Amino acid sequence: MKNKFRKTADRGATSNLSVMLSVPTVTKGSRVMTYVAPVWLGKICLILSLVLFFTLSPTPQQGFCFSGRGEVYSDEQVIKAIISEAIGEPKEGIVAVAYVFKKRIDMKEPLGSCGYKRKDIDEFIAEQPKRKVELVKEIWACVKAEKISNPTPNAFYFENVEAYGKPDWCRVLIKKIGNHSFYEKNKNRGWLMLSKKQLEERKKYIGASEAAAVLGLSRYATPLEIWAIKTGQIEAPQEETLPMWVGTEMEEIIAKRFTLETGKKVQRVNSTIYHKQHPFLACHLDRKVVGENSILQCKTASAYKCREWENDIPVEYIIQEYHELACSGYKKAYIACLIGNHKFVITEILFDKEKLNILNTIKKEVAFWNKFVAPKVMPDTITASDSDVLYQLYPKVIDGSEVQLDDNATKIIESLDALEGDYKSLALQIDAQKNELKAILKENEVGTTKNHKVSWKPQITKRLDTHSLKEENPGIYEKYSKTTESRVLRITVKKGEK
Repeated sequence: MKNKFRKTADRGATSNLSVMLSVPTVTKGSRVMTYVAPVWLGKICLILSLVLFFTLSPTPQQGFCFSGRGEVYSDEQVIKAIISEAIGEPKEGIVAVAYVFKKRIDMKEPLGSCGYKRKDIDEFIAEQPKRKVELVKEIWACVKAEKISNPTPNAFYFENVEAYGKPDWCRVLIKKIGNHSFYEKNKNRGWLMLSKKQLEERKKYIGASEAAAVLGLSRYATPLEIWAIKTGQIEAPQEETLPMWVGTEMEEIIAKRFTLETGKKVQRVNSTIYHKQHPFLACHLDRKVVGENSILQCKTASAYKCREWENDIPVEYIIQEYHELACSGYKKAYIACLIGNHKFVITEILFDKEKLNILNTIKKEVAFWNKFVAPKVMPDTITASDSDVLYQLYPKVIDGSEVQLDDNATKIIESLDALEGDYKSLALQIDAQKNELKAILKENEVGTTKNHKVSWKPQITKRLDTHSLKEENPGIYEKYSKTTESRVLRITVKKGEK
């Protein structure tokens, strides 16, 4: 009796059908043996596949279909999804939602909407104005054919933030239309790109970009803010600014330029690196240099910050590299910075040369964690930049509550009183000297000295007369009035006290 399978050995390629059918391959000695199904079985499988395809695929009457990740969407389903998400939006908003769905489907992604699966979707559509339903159908036909412009290019998500809050995936806002905010697809890494779980994980350690703030040497954050975030009392900033986005996008370009300038190859480091002795200190490296015991930090700076890089590296970045070298164990750090798209700077930080500074940096970070973060004790250092942090920590008051302040508060009040007196005196002196210059200029518009230029030009300013508006059109005033809430600090002298 003949074997039902033909045997082929040592062929460069096997039949595609053998792969489709997942026919097992066995090794016999040094020869690879692949068992291939006979031709008649392959033909039957092909016929069955074609029958299933044409049976399950939507017909032309169902509309043009797209295939998402594991799903097939008909025109009818997409239209239902658009109606469920945007029927109450202006035309531009409907078009924008339709384009988001088209982009997701074109990229083989799920729609991201369950509206068309609602049990009551047909009843919901029946309740909508027929003209609006027909408008949605027309818009979808135009969007498919790209006969109508996309008001939110590159949008991949949308959400009614006011109604449902801002989800984790909200990154770069493109535009807000009606009730929906439209966002780009997240392609980036970094603090602002992390999930809730990852953000919670970051509360367990001090990162390299936070080290300068812990030491009170950052222009962008304060010790109090870092403490409040790490102890879970306030949320870490989530909004991604344009400079942050540019910095992340330019990271790859800067790394390539570094390689061109130095001939040193670099590669990504995707893991979190923890300090061996202090697990509450960690870092994420931009790149490591291949063949060296060194790392690369990629930075961007605007042309306005060129002077910061003329003589030395900004202190925040120096401390960041101290932290990274201490955590990672590498012996050298390169900092490559693109300044204003016209200057490229590369500097080095050597561990052995900066060892004392690095050890002192880590010592202060460890003290900060053990003294303030772990026991949840507020740091001693409060700065002029902490107003927002303090309000986030204590936004509400207990009605009628009063506390007896200690001698330290008395010293602060007395110092503040003296400083405000000096400030008023200095302000008067400043205004008097400005007036002296005006008297010298007389009717002249501009005056010059050896080193300075002084101008006294006419300037017209228009301001809204809110008092008159409130009296004459109270409805309009109320409609466009915005209510904000804050806490105001006032210091007064008690009656009978001096």
